[in-house]
Amino acid sequence: MNRIVRLAQGGIVVSLLAAMVAPAQPAAAQLPAARSIVDRYIEAIGGRQAVLAQTSFKVIGKFAVPASGLVGDLEVYQSNNQTFARIMLPGIGEMLRGYDGTTGWSVNAIEGPRLLEGMELAQMREESRRNAALRDTSLVTSLETVERTTMNGQECWKIKVVWKSGRETQDCYSVESHLLVANAGKTTTPMGEIDYVTNYHDYKQFGAIKVATRVVQTALGQEQVVTTESIEFGPVDAAKFALPEAIKALVK
Repeated sequence: MNRIVRLAQGGIVVSLLAAMVAPAQPAAAQLPAARSIVDRYIEAIGGRQAVLAQTSFKVIGKFAVPASGLVGDLEVYQSNNQTFARIMLPGIGEMLRGYDGTTGWSVNAIEGPRLLEGMELAQMREESRRNAALRDTSLVTSLETVERTTMNGQECWKIKVVWKSGRETQDCYSVESHLLVANAGKTTTPMGEIDYVTNYHDYKQFGAIKVATRVVQTALGQEQVVTTESIEFGPVDAAKFALPEAIKALVK
């Protein structure tokens, strides 16, 4: 479910970088299998069946840049591997991003309308899938437990994830709660690849699943915070995923 927030952000919200200090590591033979760690996480948030059952939903929340004093409204919609995200920032305006199952796009006051291509599109395509949070074999080439370390103030197992698109990310799952506490990697933006770290806080129950309701990202020395206020499961109007006219013009 952590991908809900990431979908709202990739390109709208630049994902970010934080320093980490790792303790002494156990021998490689003592590291638990990556798949078993991910499976414990899946059970901790409600189980595979519960996650896959929620095919359509609406998320309402807030997006903030504390250093700038910016706070805006956030909406995210998901249905049948389609996504739409909207952030409204006072003084800046709407920042929109979507994927209709084929075309990935972005519209904001700074860049104007833009089609996503290459790795940026591949990342959005993968993260739009309902089973992305499960690190499903249909999306992931390999999982490898790298070390036991500390991220987001918690002892966790760090796992290297190689996606079928070729991109790599690192997940860290709590040794105690089994929940995902941090994620790191590179995200593709119009400025090129940017290193990021995402920390997940305040898991709460929404229906049959648990979701991190406060997500703090750091990249390029800037911290951004997304807070989830509500999640509504159920059908989403197909019109939410329609391409804006400015994007249709680019597709033609």
